This record gives sequence, C-alpha cells and structure tokens, in this order.
Amino acid sequence: MTRLAGAALVILTGGWIGLSAAGELGRRVAVSRRLRGCVERMRTEICIRRISLPETLEIVRSLYPEMFTAPEEGRGIYYRSFSEVWDGYIRAMGLPAAEEETMRRLGGSLAGGDDPERAFAAATRELEEEHASLCAWQTEHARLYAALGFAGGSLAAILML
Repeated sequence: MTRLAGAALVILTGGWIGLSAAGELGRRVAVSRRLRGCVERMRTEICIRRISLPETLEIVRSLYPEMFTAPEEGRGIYYRSFSEVWDGYIRAMGLPAAEEETMRRLGGSLAGGDDPERAFAAATRELEEEHASLCAWQTEHARLYAALGFAGGSLAAILML
C-alpha cells in the first residue's frame, strides 16, 4: 500500500512539473502582451501628448510597476540620462534576447532624437512578430509539457514498483 501511495505521489509530482512548465509558457505570453501595451502607452505619451521622456517613464512606471523595477541608485530619473535609466529598466525586466534587443533599439532611437513615430512603429512590429511566434510556441508546447510531466512521473512510478 505504501508503494502505491509513493507511486501516486511520483506521478503527481511529474504532472505538477509538466503543468508548471506549461504555466511558465503562459506567463511568458502574458509578459509579452504587457510589454506591447507598455510600448503603446509610451507611444501615446510621447507622440500624441508630447510629454518628455522622463515624465513618460514615470507614467509608464506607475502603470507597469512589475516591469519597471530598476533600482534608482540614490538619484531620481530626472538627474540621469534617459539612456542610463532605460538600460537599467531593460536589464531589470529580464526579457528574452529578441525582445531585449528591440527595447534597446527603441530606447536608443528615442534618446538619439530619431523620429519617435518610426521608432515606435518598428518596435511595435517587432514585438508583435515575437508575440505571435511565442503564442504559437505556447499553443504547441503547453500540452506537450504537461503530457511529458505525467508520462515521466508514470514511468518513474513503474520503475519504482
């Protein structure tokens, strides 16, 4: 009886690991969606409302506090360059390489005085492409991860018995 209970726990643990991996894919899609919303809000503030870069960062940071959590290092964002603040935020977000590079290019364009409409259009296009591929990846692999977790747990339980 103890062996059966142990086997059931092993199967459940394997399933939990698979479901956790599938859930992580879902969380990654949600972060990508929020990042796109953040960029769109920045575009609205800069291109339509004509608000300065530091003020825009304050607004976006208050709306997306889970994304913009870089330490201020004793000085506020009004006393540092936009590039310095932006790089700190991008590092703190822990984005995948493709999205991080897109956000770095966006920050470089904004800090360099390039046309913000073009910079936001390019960043939005790249983020949408990345989001679409991530959604496709998540759809294909979420069930696979869960099934592999349960199958692995079942195999381990069979080997235990």
